[in-house]
Amino acid sequence: MTKRLAAVFLCGALAGCGTSGYSGGPLRVPLTPAYNRHAARVDARYLLGLLVLPTGAIRSSGAPPSSLRRPAEGPAVTPNIVDLHRWWRVKGSPTQMYAFMEGHAPRGSSMAGFGSSNQRGVVQMRFVTFSWPSVGGVLSQRWLVVEVAPLSHGYTGVRADAQDIWLEPKAASERVPAQARVLTVGEAFPARKPMLAFTTENAAKVHEIATMVNNLPVVQPGMVNCPNIPVGPTVTFVFRARRGGQVLAWASVLATGAGGECPGIYFTVHGRPQPSLAAQPDFLHKAQRVLGVMLPSK
Repeated sequence: MTKRLAAVFLCGALAGCGTSGYSGGPLRVPLTPAYNRHAARVDARYLLGLLVLPTGAIRSSGAPPSSLRRPAEGPAVTPNIVDLHRWWRVKGSPTQMYAFMEGHAPRGSSMAGFGSSNQRGVVQMRFVTFSWPSVGGVLSQRWLVVEVAPLSHGYTGVRADAQDIWLEPKAASERVPAQARVLTVGEAFPARKPMLAFTTENAAKVHEIATMVNNLPVVQPGMVNCPNIPVGPTVTFVFRARRGGQVLAWASVLATGAGGECPGIYFTVHGRPQPSLAAQPDFLHKAQRVLGVMLPSK
């Protein structure tokens, strides 16, 4: 999602920018965990409201059949998830209802997945998942999972789950201090002689590496499937205001990692550990181009 669309979403759905909408200027909304969590709840209600159902659908507050007791897909394994769900009864068969959903996708959505469950050759449940663009810095996932299952007396049960994942924002303090003028880079296996160790005071290079670190997002809470990471050296970036001065910031990452959150970058500012940073897959490759040295060992 573009910055403008993200701002429109924040103004229209959350911030209340007035009847004229978003003006295109900077959006003065502090992104905090509480704000993003609130945004997820607001958006989940909004997504549920976009679901189109056949005329005569009856909202149900009672317990659904066993095949609709849980969402067919998700929710993701993360504490930053909002899952709001509702049930309905609709006259007609599950096949008819599924065809209706395919022909009446919620406004602004795209189909993200579909599937079914079977027992002894008989379809017990069918589902389709609709998704919307993420909202930069606020929401990473915006899903509406809709599933149908047969009921008695010619009715079909419908369950809809709006699943929003809100992002843990990066604290403004989690940055390489602006006073950084000296960068020491090392690469070594634990308890072994460094394979690489050098220091640069080139202002452009120090600034560019610091900017790269500052632009990395924090690792989001939850379960991540990581590939097997072979044993490898650790690359460290140590920032100081002057040679021999106190360490302003320290970043370290395995040279053999897959990138992203596998593994993340350990980061400290003024000696205080910060939330891990998500190393983009090409972070070390970009750093070696800036510094003119070979960093990754894979």
